[in-house]
Amino acid sequence: MSQVVTVLFLTAVWTALFASLDLRGIAAGAVVSAIILTLTTRLAPPGDGHLQRRVRPRPWGLLVLAAAFLLELVKSALSVAREAWRPKLAVRPGVVAVPIHLTSDVEITMLASLISLTPGTLSLDVSADGRTLYVHALVIDDDGTHIRESIARHLERPVRRAFDVDPR
Repeated sequence: MSQVVTVLFLTAVWTALFASLDLRGIAAGAVVSAIILTLTTRLAPPGDGHLQRRVRPRPWGLLVLAAAFLLELVKSALSVAREAWRPKLAVRPGVVAVPIHLTSDVEITMLASLISLTPGTLSLDVSADGRTLYVHALVIDDDGTHIRESIARHLERPVRRAFDVDPR
């Protein structure tokens, strides 16, 4: 049953991306979604990893995550633009170790991707135990506390709410 929901969700994303309610387009989206799901299921590595768990998206949580990301995207774009237009650059780049409390590879990958898509930040690495994400930031305070708190509050929390992770 969860595969049907996944195909429906991917088809909805396909339809939204092409902005068309044409029956042929929706059918093509459903076929492509089914193929993607089949290939990713067959090509997925066996579940022997310490963070590999069954993860199901929560539609409402994904909408909240999208809204939170768009807000962070606008805020960071304005911040980077403000720094770029200053007569004297005041950038203080650095790498910050951000503790994370996510329990699956899917969640960690989503968080790292969202951080990298946000102007002024870039995900560099995840620790072997999956509990620390290393982030390069364009502007950090003395110890990176603001970056850590911002990621935890504005991105990690919505990512956690966007997915239902089986506790295996």
